[in-house]
Amino acid sequence: MPVELALRRQIIFGVWILGLLLLVLFSVFAPLWALPALFGFALLVAAVFVNPYLGSLLMLFLIFSRLLQSLDVGRMFMVAVALTAVAWVTNMGFRLDFRINVLKSQTVLILSFIFLLFLSIPFAYDIKLAFTTVLIYLKLLLLYILFVNLLTTTRRFEWCIYTVLFALLVAVGYGFYTFFIQPSLVARVLRRVSGGGTDPNFFALSAVSFLPLPFLFIFEEKKLWRKIFWLTIFLLMIGGILSSLSRAGILGLAFVLLLLGHKMRKHRVWFWLATGIILALIFLLPGQLWERMQTLSSVGRDDSLRWRYKLAVGAWELFWAHPITGIGVGNFILFSFRWIDRHQVAHNTYLEMLAELGVFGLIVFSLLLWITFRYIRESYQSFRKSGQTRMATIGEGLEIGFWGFLFVAAFLSLHYEYMFWVFLGFAGALRKIAEKEAPPTLSAKIS
Repeated sequence: MPVELALRRQIIFGVWILGLLLLVLFSVFAPLWALPALFGFALLVAAVFVNPYLGSLLMLFLIFSRLLQSLDVGRMFMVAVALTAVAWVTNMGFRLDFRINVLKSQTVLILSFIFLLFLSIPFAYDIKLAFTTVLIYLKLLLLYILFVNLLTTTRRFEWCIYTVLFALLVAVGYGFYTFFIQPSLVARVLRRVSGGGTDPNFFALSAVSFLPLPFLFIFEEKKLWRKIFWLTIFLLMIGGILSSLSRAGILGLAFVLLLLGHKMRKHRVWFWLATGIILALIFLLPGQLWERMQTLSSVGRDDSLRWRYKLAVGAWELFWAHPITGIGVGNFILFSFRWIDRHQVAHNTYLEMLAELGVFGLIVFSLLLWITFRYIRESYQSFRKSGQTRMATIGEGLEIGFWGFLFVAAFLSLHYEYMFWVFLGFAGALRKIAEKEAPPTLSAKIS
């Protein structure tokens, strides 16, 4: 303990010396008002270097609040990732402990997927674009590695979940503010709530994927005020999804609510109360939402649906033309002009994967989804048997949320999304925690 404390003090001392030098340099070239911002940044850097786990909380908040996108500084997110990675490696170096958490099955499938990405580059129509896309995947791989290695205890994992929910509430609140109080450009043009970002669809997807957690917490809590607290968060998230007017998000919401209704049908009082409130909200929805949902009954009635249908047909045609090698990772967007008058992704994760990487790419991707589900399910079953009800509830919520994510993936291209790799990292971390904290017999079963 004294050695670890001394190492932490050395880290803090080094970071503060660097921070003071930056402050001196910055004060010469920047206005005085910017100094508090830099001072706060120095504090944040010092905190992350002392405990890299705080970097994982920062990354999750930035991903799900999407505030960086609203400020048009989305690339700053990779600064947070790089800061966390450097802090993690530095801490391992000070401790002389370079052990890395590796989950054999998941790691093999992820590395196989990355290998297929590299293998697709020579067959790509635009090799430079394919290589650039692979670099994006490598950054996402780093995100996965950080989550698996930093979320090492139940307490850390719980706080990550709370951070995600808090970030989503910030996104909902910011979305309502920029829609009703001070309309943003997105709100004025699209007349839709988009959260902290600029795309209402991805805002709705984020809320749909983690909506099961506050719902399940309602049934787990014993005190009435806590039940009301989680019910309020649950309804606010639903309000955000509906206000986004995202057809994919609303279909995902309906799918997730069906899964939740089936799982919690025994808790009749709270289930019917929540159902009644949801139905009341639905009947109060604006006519614009009903008009958008009615377009689903006929592709020809909506331009967006028409070109999405053409893109799906095009992706299938590209697969049959290149069933083994695919057209190269990231290259579908170049072929979209064959069917519509713009560069677009396929808006279907599975068809785009099939077109770009061929049949083997989709097989490996599907196996990766399967092992992720397996990790989550076996982990929460282990927690349930060992009496750790909170972690078991979180695991169940993540499983249902991941189902919702994959359902919406049939309407959006999501394999590039941070959220997908967050789910992979959460599944891996949950598995490692279950192996470590479950009774020996259970650990042997799931290892």
